[in-house]
Amino acid sequence: MKLRHKAVAAAFGLIALLGTTTAARAAADTPAPAADTPAAAAPAADLPKPVAEILGRGTTSAPFKVSSRAPREFVARKVTIPPGAQTGWHYHEGEQIVVQISGTVERLDENCEVETHTAGDAYVEPVGAKHIHNGINRGTEPVVFYVTDVIPGGAPFAVPATAPSCAGDE
Repeated sequence: MKLRHKAVAAAFGLIALLGTTTAARAAADTPAPAADTPAAAAPAADLPKPVAEILGRGTTSAPFKVSSRAPREFVARKVTIPPGAQTGWHYHEGEQIVVQISGTVERLDENCEVETHTAGDAYVEPVGAKHIHNGINRGTEPVVFYVTDVIPGGAPFAVPATAPSCAGDE
């Protein structure tokens, strides 16, 4: 996730930098209006600058790969799991790149093995029906994370799945 998050952040940073550099270059290349000509527009230096706000930052050491041979939608979402709630068993048809902002979530995988994620964690959910999982908030504060979904056009964010036999009531 760290590399992907840096790539996405770098892409947005580059867009902001290019916009600022282009505006500055345009201002430098634009001659001043003649004294008898009314000013047409404010100089580029007076225009608002792009603003980038970091919504979350997380770190992962887990390897991951995001690839596709077909068009994909990128969807940015904020997800909140209230205390005591769970996502229900499901899987994803496209990658989910996650940065956790608050709370503690237990992620049970298809073998009922538990991964615990807390604020500052980042991870990529694996793709496909063989990767069913359930996210449970057993804590007292909401679990909040920002997700970038990279999904096939028109695909749902999650596909409901039957709980594995090891899950019992979870």
